Amino acid sequence: MNGLIKTFVRNPVAPNLAMIIMILAGLWAANQLTRQLLPAFAVNLITITVQWPGAAAQDVETSLTQPIEDQLLALDEVKNISSVSRDNQSQITLEYPSEVDVNPALDKVKNAFALIRNLPADIEEPQITIASRNEGVLRLVLTGPVLDQLRPIVSQFERELRARGISRVTINGLPSEEIAIDIPSERLNELNVSLTELATRIKQTSADTPAGNVGAKDITRQLRSLDKQRTVAGFQQLPIEADKNGRLLTLGDIAEITRAPIESSSVIFSQGKPAIEFVIKRSEQEDAISVAENLLEWTNEAQASLPVNVELLVYDEIWKNVDRRINIMGENALSGLILLLLILYLFLNGSVAIWVAVGIPVSILAGLMALYLLGGTINIMTLFAMIMTLGIIVDDAIVVSEEAVTLYQQGASPMRAAEQAATKMFAPVLAASLTTIAAFLPLMTIGGATGSILFAIPLVVVCVVIASLIECFIVLPGHLNHSLSRYAKHQPSKIRNKIDLGFENFKKNTYRPMTQWCVDNRRTTLACGIAGLLFIFGLLGGGKIGFSFFPQPDGTTISADIRFTAGSPAERVSDYIAKAKDALFQAQEEIGEEIIVLVVAKQQQTGSGDTGSHVGELIVEVTDGDTRTTTNAELIRVWQRILKAEPGLEYFIIKSSRGGCPAQISTSN
Repeated sequence: MNGLIKTFVRNPVAPNLAMIIMILAGLWAANQLTRQLLPAFAVNLITITVQWPGAAAQDVETSLTQPIEDQLLALDEVKNISSVSRDNQSQITLEYPSEVDVNPALDKVKNAFALIRNLPADIEEPQITIASRNEGVLRLVLTGPVLDQLRPIVSQFERELRARGISRVTINGLPSEEIAIDIPSERLNELNVSLTELATRIKQTSADTPAGNVGAKDITRQLRSLDKQRTVAGFQQLPIEADKNGRLLTLGDIAEITRAPIESSSVIFSQGKPAIEFVIKRSEQEDAISVAENLLEWTNEAQASLPVNVELLVYDEIWKNVDRRINIMGENALSGLILLLLILYLFLNGSVAIWVAVGIPVSILAGLMALYLLGGTINIMTLFAMIMTLGIIVDDAIVVSEEAVTLYQQGASPMRAAEQAATKMFAPVLAASLTTIAAFLPLMTIGGATGSILFAIPLVVVCVVIASLIECFIVLPGHLNHSLSRYAKHQPSKIRNKIDLGFENFKKNTYRPMTQWCVDNRRTTLACGIAGLLFIFGLLGGGKIGFSFFPQPDGTTISADIRFTAGSPAERVSDYIAKAKDALFQAQEEIGEEIIVLVVAKQQQTGSGDTGSHVGELIVEVTDGDTRTTTNAELIRVWQRILKAEPGLEYFIIKSSRGGCPAQISTSN
């Protein structure tokens, strides 16, 4: 190591070349790393979703969920089984240990489900899938006066989004349509046909069927009859039979055919108008900020082509959490560099201070390269770790630089001072870096989803600390040699002399007497230290200082789930949603601060997954927590006080989103 240090000190090109390589590699890695909210981790979950139309939650639990759970209990390697029974739906989740491969386990679950014989006959085909983690990016709301006006626009937007590479798009609030054929019983009697027989005729007539092949060898072509009807006009023209006079009867002659939304479909309103919601998510490999920028660019283009009475609104922009933390790190790094330069200028000299400060971004960039090679990503945990390491990595450079300046002031040449400082400080700085790494390594042993999230912190710390060691003993000594050589050719300024004189007086007249007193009164000094520790432990134990494993500031979304008793008409839910919305704006007026940006109302579905005419949801977009004085909790408290409960209301649950790392990791199929 001594020979390597001397080589880089005596060759002025070598340290500059090493620094340039570290910077370029870091910049390239920063452009390649995926930016996302949370670190990537495996979700070993298998979900079973079974639909049972028309069944109450109690019946679903007794006749559907419980038999499935009893059958799945015999499976091996299952860590935990949880279930949720709702009206019309049962959902069972199987959790496996992190070391288990869930792909073979999926086949075992399907085989076990196939062996169940006592399930209700009218349940739908079960959906058995491996849960995947798809982070949300943002949501879009398309509003207009009439829902039918929005339907073709939604189809066009979906095609445009997928053409731009945005594949994880979920559309909510666009009711599925059905074609209803209403036939009076009198007409059936006249035709002497039952409803079942007529349905069979319609099914046979409206179908695409193969019609064999035509041609031979290379010119063979398949023939198909395309008779399946998809429009009201098509069904009206379907032949039924010929009457006594030889006139052909069509389905339109005997039935009323209409196309209408399915009654059980969810409905969304925004700003008092019908709305369609686009939920945009990203895959594990996609960059959250790139997806958002691509989407916002498309949004600006789409808004310009919309009719006057149709709006496209953006809300719940989760990607901003990542962008905001990247900006915070940049601001912290810049302010840290400025403070470092000022402090080092007071105690060392300006030229040395600059090269010590340069070591911070160089080490961070080299750490990003190592993070890329190890398969890491840029997320809130890695950014937190980088911000934390800003104060760690500069200590090594300060120790080496201070030793070099001291040796130079004692008479050593600039080259010898730089070489001896790096050689002498290598062992203690390496030991200090290893203790820092050892302090963070236990975080790598935590299992589960929480451990996967926390793993990013020690990974970044280890990468940056090692990069800091390389910068400190390969790049910095050569720059110290150059800086001390320039310092020797220039006389110190008057300001520099005053600073040095003042610092020398402080050491002699203040610091040294205080240190001597502490040494002479060892027991008193030790007692003061123990008293300080007891005071800190007392604040923690007494609850004066709170503890939060994942600090979570106020988010920008507040949601409220509304549930009435089963069977309640949709009009009652709609009226209560309107009252809740009015109470929300009354709460804002009482608070005296405009923080509400957008309110989206949903009927026949909730954020917790409940569906039916008796449920609903309100989603409130508020301004960023840093731009207001009112907290989400204060708004919710006033909102709950103003809004009164009504007969038949089972619950009105308000939930506030949080920034930072969530306490629970949500998954989707």
